[in-house]
Amino acid sequence: MNTSSWISSTTGGGASGEAVNMLSIMMHDEPMLQLGIRLLQNFCLAGGLQLRFKGNVPPTPNFARHIERHYLPFCREAIYSFMMVGFAPYRIRLLENGSSIPEMLPLVFILFKICIVFSLIYL
Repeated sequence: MNTSSWISSTTGGGASGEAVNMLSIMMHDEPMLQLGIRLLQNFCLAGGLQLRFKGNVPPTPNFARHIERHYLPFCREAIYSFMMVGFAPYRIRLLENGSSIPEMLPLVFILFKICIVFSLIYL
C-alpha cells in the first residue's frame, strides 16, 4: 500500500472513497492484520459471554443459546469494526419471536455518509 497516497487522499476533506477502499482491502488481505484481529477476538471472547442476573443467577439454557447465537457473533463483528474504523455502527433488530438483538450495519454505507459529512464540515 502506498502510504503517501493514502495520507494525501485523506487530508482536507476527511477520508476519500479511495482511502476507505484501500483500508478495506488492507484489512481483508493483510494476513498479519487478520491474525491480530482474530487473536484479539479470541482473547476477548474465549470464555463466551458470561451473564449473571440479580442474586448471581445464571441464564436459562435457552437464553444462553440465544446469547451465543446472536450476541457472540455481534461482539466479534464489533471488535473487527472497532479495529477497522474506530467505532461499531449497529441497530437493534426485532426477531419474529419478539426478541431484540444487536446487528452490525454495513461499514461501506456508514463510511460513505461520514465522508460526505466531513467534506461538508471542511467546506
